[in-house]
Amino acid sequence: MRNTIPEISIQNFLVQQILDALHSDVLLAVRSHTGKEHGSLFESKSYREGNCFKIEENSLPDLYRICQEVITTLDFKEPIDFYLSGESDINAHSWESEDEGEPNLIEIHSALFNLLTEDELKFVIGHEIGHLINHDMLVKSLIEFAYPDEDTIPTYIDMRYRLLAHITELAADRYGYLANHNLEACVSALYKLASGIDLQKMDVSISALIESNEKHIKFFMEEKGKMFGDHPVNPLRVQALHVFSTAESQEQVDQCIYDIFNCTADKICDDFAIRFALSAGMLMAQVDGEVSKRELTVIAERIGSDSLFPEEHLKDLSGIDLEAMFEESVTEMLDNYGLDARANMLRFVLKVMLADGTITEAEVDNAYQMGDKMHLTANEIADLITEAMRSDYLPKIDLK
Repeated sequence: MRNTIPEISIQNFLVQQILDALHSDVLLAVRSHTGKEHGSLFESKSYREGNCFKIEENSLPDLYRICQEVITTLDFKEPIDFYLSGESDINAHSWESEDEGEPNLIEIHSALFNLLTEDELKFVIGHEIGHLINHDMLVKSLIEFAYPDEDTIPTYIDMRYRLLAHITELAADRYGYLANHNLEACVSALYKLASGIDLQKMDVSISALIESNEKHIKFFMEEKGKMFGDHPVNPLRVQALHVFSTAESQEQVDQCIYDIFNCTADKICDDFAIRFALSAGMLMAQVDGEVSKRELTVIAERIGSDSLFPEEHLKDLSGIDLEAMFEESVTEMLDNYGLDARANMLRFVLKVMLADGTITEAEVDNAYQMGDKMHLTANEIADLITEAMRSDYLPKIDLK
């Protein structure tokens, strides 16, 4: 059943990029030996066992049946403990198990049970199970373990995770739709969650709501309307649900998600920043006549802060006038980011210069020339070179 609608290709791509960057296998092994007796799931379960109503066949038979029907429909084989809480906000949450055989947790707020129809509840429960199926908590927990202070998360990872946070919600909505195959119920559930009102009692036509969605998404698709939080706005979620219900190919789903991804990205990839990193980095790396793998890695890491596909920009540089690209991109960088960006621009160039563990007079001369084009003084360039030497320079040792 899970594969009756094409999946979201970019989700797996983003997850793998983040896990590779984190060296997740090593990080998981380290985390398992940190000495914590119990993780966050244990705390969550302890609270809910003591303060929530466990959904079981003999206590809440109707809600238990709905939960079990969704599990069966989605062919989910792992155990789940469901809880009904007295929380007043209209929401639900899921927690992934930390040990094999340990139940996952899903909490349904009582406000949901009082507001939603059976098919709408199936959408919400399917959405939460979708998060469990896709192991969405794994990436989040690893990032929080590696970078407990979110201000220290590298831009490469942070950009990808912010995009992934939106994509995972759309992917979970896909499972919500699979749980009931009722587009109108999925849409009405979303708007009930957003408004807190019973749309049927207000005589709101869900089919008309779906039809009018085009004018709402125009604001985000064409005018780049601002979004808040880690969930896509409802018009975009409705658009994705419509595609899930009608798509006949993987390409249709991928194109829809790509269009939404362009809207949900808090940071629009800056072409001039990519061109600056490519041209400035390669101009410095080529000075000694040999571009090392470490130099390419530094360049790719910088491009990866603005592009999901940094390797594509480095594939074929033949016929590219790097000098012209550098001068044009410097002008654009300063126009968009201001003169305060100059120091960090040269710091990147110097990081490339020092990446291979060697320093030549020609490289230093090139640093002065590039810094001059960034409108830095000779003294400012010298200070930045000194700073870079002290922080980034590890001499290459050649063993004879």
